[in-house]
Amino acid sequence: DHRDLHSFPTRRSSDLKQLLDAHLNQGSFGAAQAALIHQGRRVHRSAHGALSPDGPAMEHESRMDAASVTKVLSTTTLAMILVSQGELDLDAPVRRYLPAFRHPHITPRMLLGHRSGLAAWATLFQVAQRDPAASTLYPSVPGLRNFGWSTELMRQEILAQDPVSDPGPRVYSDIGFLTLGMLLEVVGGQQLDSLAQDLVFRPLDLEHTSYERMNGNRAPDGDFAVTGLTRPRMPAPGQESLYSVPEQPEAARPGEVDDDNAYAMGGVAGHAGVFSTASDVARFGQAILEESQGASRLARAEVVREFLNPDAIDSKPVRSLGWDRPAPSGSSAGKYLGQGEKGGVGHLGFTGCSLWIDLDHQLVCALLTNRVFPSRANVAGIKALRPAFHDQAMERFCGC
Repeated sequence: DHRDLHSFPTRRSSDLKQLLDAHLNQGSFGAAQAALIHQGRRVHRSAHGALSPDGPAMEHESRMDAASVTKVLSTTTLAMILVSQGELDLDAPVRRYLPAFRHPHITPRMLLGHRSGLAAWATLFQVAQRDPAASTLYPSVPGLRNFGWSTELMRQEILAQDPVSDPGPRVYSDIGFLTLGMLLEVVGGQQLDSLAQDLVFRPLDLEHTSYERMNGNRAPDGDFAVTGLTRPRMPAPGQESLYSVPEQPEAARPGEVDDDNAYAMGGVAGHAGVFSTASDVARFGQAILEESQGASRLARAEVVREFLNPDAIDSKPVRSLGWDRPAPSGSSAGKYLGQGEKGGVGHLGFTGCSLWIDLDHQLVCALLTNRVFPSRANVAGIKALRPAFHDQAMERFCGC
């Protein structure tokens, strides 16, 4: 039970804390958590900054928006479990499970490997922005928001997306994982948040990990780091021409998912929506390591290894099923992590979160930040921090 793993205040751990504190002071983020597990033992855990500029200090149990780390915490792992149970065929047409999906040659394996030809991203949330029954989401009018209707609009919009290319080339796609999330609900017979809770979070004792489903004016339970002040969020760098943000009072509303496509789906989506802590994310990574070695708490080892192994290596960049893999150079995982014989797997999140696992050294690195607050243009700090953090972790604990 990794809740009982002890953290030892070593010099190696304090070096990582100093690195994170330096980036906090430089403005790379307003809040952060980090947790490392090496060969089954937690060797680092730290919390930095505050939940908001004038708010309480970040604690180990404070929760952060994991953004696209959701793709492995929830969606990929659910697919792995359902394959192991014989409920999901990775090579069947998607429309076997989603008859309204129009594209006969796209399979779940292609969605997981980002080889479906579906677009990387789109302003799908604008379907709610334009609809009179859902328009109180943009700008947000708490208490009047009709997430049930906006979710239905989003489902229709997702199924209406046409590929932008033939299947094969690898293009990282939120649209693909939105589709996959809908597929998993059909196969699993539950809504995605319930499915993740029942099949992943609860079995792994991830006590501070969940989707935060929107429900009118209900405030989420717990302490959350703030990620933004408007709805929709301000465009990311390079997306300024795609949409504009209505004039509105700024409101933090921590605990509401940062991603607008996930927000329009009521906070529950295949590509984003999970909130967690670094301790839980590291515990999840350690569980994936153990599953690959035959723990069988979630799935059969051969299925886990199929998901972790490189997918379609002639499609570049090389990824695993649902998981990213470190690039040979210039990776956010740094110059050491994942460069051994077995390699490494992980995933990044837009809000400034990441999970990386070195399969040879059995090192799990969870780093969660809110680098998007107050500005999504705040990218230089996290781009510098991620490789430095992982290099230091590999040097201190694995002797690289």
